[in-house]
Order: sequence, then structure tokens, then C-alpha cells
Amino acid sequence: MKNRTYEQRMIMICFMLLVIFILLAMLVQDFKSKEIPGQVIEHIVKSGENLTQIATKYSDEYLPKALCEIKKLNNMTESDLVVGQVLKIEVK
Repeated sequence: MKNRTYEQRMIMICFMLLVIFILLAMLVQDFKSKEIPGQVIEHIVKSGENLTQIATKYSDEYLPKALCEIKKLNNMTESDLVVGQVLKIEVK
């Protein structure tokens, strides 16, 4: 093993700390993105989305049942959505 100068060792330590920080940030992001079945989350309606797409994203249940549950949870009588609308959805 070569003798390294103080500056080389410091650069190596900074690089290792940077790699550790990036890995931890990725781990935290992955942990935060997991939805737990039964958890009620909020979904913000984006342009082009419809209720069927949203129901399919969060549930693998029979589609008409999933649609009814979303409508009931959000006190909706119709399937009309507005961009930016916040929907409560129970993750299945």
C-alpha cells in the first residue's frame, strides 16, 4: 500500500462520506414511498388523470368496488375530477 498524503486521505474520506450520504438518501426515499395496505393517503389529481386510473394505481380490487370506495371516502356523487383536487384513498 502506498503512503498517501494528508490531502489524498481527506479527499478519500470526503468521497466515502458522499457515497454514504447518497446511499442513505436513496434508502430514505425508498422507505417513504412505500404505501401500507389500509393506510389512507392523499392523491393530488394531475392533468389527464381520471378516477379509473387513480383507483387502479392504488388498488388491485374489483374496479367498480374500488371506484365506489374512493367516491365514498371523498363524499363524491360523480366521477368528475379537477386538476389539483386532493383525494383521500385507502391503499389496498
